[in-house]
Amino acid sequence: MDDCSKGCQILGDGVKMTLADAFRASSAIEKGGTKHGVVIIVDVDEGKVVPGETIMFKVPASGSPALEDVVARVEFEKQPVGFAGPGKSVGICLSKARLRDIRPFLR
Repeated sequence: MDDCSKGCQILGDGVKMTLADAFRASSAIEKGGTKHGVVIIVDVDEGKVVPGETIMFKVPASGSPALEDVVARVEFEKQPVGFAGPGKSVGICLSKARLRDIRPFLR
């Protein structure tokens, strides 16, 4: 896997985020309607992220997308929100990804 020391980027339709952390949470399955309960913590750099949006993980060194998923739920301080804009650090429940798919993208 490529070097993620500068932070792996997550891109969507007009949104740019930086991946900070990832973990599995049973509440993501119960409340978020996700398949595997994966939650990622991201810093929103540009645009806004909304539920239902398709996002792509990419490593800055390669520039090519490496993983694609759909945002099932956006959370701020463990509460669901309709969207998150620049300057926010939020949790995103992913629809399909497994934690083992996300780990290589962490710093």
